[in-house]
Amino acid sequence: MFSCCKCDKIFGTSKMLTDHDKQRHSDAALATWKMNTSTPSLLSSIVEETTSALERKQKQILLKVMDAYRLHPLSMNVAGTWDELNALTHQEHLSKIPYRDMSVLPTSPKKHRLEEPAASFSMNASLYGSIASGPYARTLLQHEYIEVNDELANFLNHDWHVEPAMRFACSRLLSGMIMLQASNGKAILVNTVEVYGRTRNVDSHHELFRVNHRLTPPTSLPPVTTRYPRIWPMTLKDMDGVKLIIGTKSFNALVTSSVRVDTDEIPDLGPTTSSFLIDNPAESLGARLFVMRKSVEAAFSLSKNNSATNVSSADLLYQLRQVRTRFHHPSTYLCCRSSSPWADDIAGQPYTIFTLANWDKGNDESSYRIASTLFQSIATCVMLNKELDKDNVTNLIAKINKNTNVRITLTSILSLFESDAKTIAILGNKHLNKLLATLANEIASALPKANDSVAARIKSVLLS
Repeated sequence: MFSCCKCDKIFGTSKMLTDHDKQRHSDAALATWKMNTSTPSLLSSIVEETTSALERKQKQILLKVMDAYRLHPLSMNVAGTWDELNALTHQEHLSKIPYRDMSVLPTSPKKHRLEEPAASFSMNASLYGSIASGPYARTLLQHEYIEVNDELANFLNHDWHVEPAMRFACSRLLSGMIMLQASNGKAILVNTVEVYGRTRNVDSHHELFRVNHRLTPPTSLPPVTTRYPRIWPMTLKDMDGVKLIIGTKSFNALVTSSVRVDTDEIPDLGPTTSSFLIDNPAESLGARLFVMRKSVEAAFSLSKNNSATNVSSADLLYQLRQVRTRFHHPSTYLCCRSSSPWADDIAGQPYTIFTLANWDKGNDESSYRIASTLFQSIATCVMLNKELDKDNVTNLIAKINKNTNVRITLTSILSLFESDAKTIAILGNKHLNKLLATLANEIASALPKANDSVAARIKSVLLS
């Protein structure tokens, strides 16, 4: 009999021992370790394996020790074999997992403490390392993430002229995604994203390509060489700040709510994202995109609904994008903003001019609240194919005691009504649009303060 000195297995011949050593302990075998979830037997956690002979009380003690020392179990096997390797590693070491093509199966002892089933999906090692080393590991590791592939890339490049429902489906697909910078392990959770079509006919708020003084403006259009077919993540700098954008041939997606998941930072809300910058083409090529499987399933289902007019039937005003111009165009009122499961309620989404009236802080006569109430009425009228009611404007003016800029603008809007007219058109009304744009700029300064409460809410939900 021949015994392996590395794992204590017994073999009948020296050749069997040699073959075992090459297959199980060689450098080539170690280099190809991958997590495998193809059979239920491999889903047994390290906690169950290492404590199978212990009493229940002893198991609880071990779990407490693992919690105290912030140890995380890993289950790995040699590719193409049934040989399995289990390990414990400190939380801080997870972010140091090599950034290469391998995957890890998390076997959280906290699940088994509650006698819940083990995770039945694998996760990319780099992504797992970034998430597990951050503050939201317990929440995020309960969900399956898959890296964008050719099929998903093709889905994100469908022509919106022919398939208008894709604007809603693409927004849904990208909500809840995690962007990972492979070079440094930084990762960001996209909580809210809004999409914009590429052409004027599809979207009046499309990205401009106008050449000024022979200078080509920066664009999110994918270049020839990309990590994923025709998809280009980047940071775009303009007069509003630095914007995190994902560009495809059909649209560009603006991230309006996000939070780093590899470290504890305050969430970014609004059009700018400063905690995750993609400053050059090399970083764009290095950025990896992981979408939630649930989002993929929901997006594919939504894409088949040719009559879709929104991402969800709930909270329609919160699905409007944070725009401040072109109120006379129908595309301004498209409900193509989507949020992750942790931000998909009225308390977890960034405020816009259409929802600022719902912010709990401030009195009912606040200028920002009254102006936002008008924007809510206008958006609702467009959705219901109605015109703006004169009495509505008159009642809002009556609530403002001081002669503020908001009151002045509302009075100018009231003057647009003919003496005997009770309503005026919204779509196609350039005069009304000009005044609404002025009104939007007047209340925009209140948005960052309102979003501070949203940031706290998002962190609370992710930590719960």
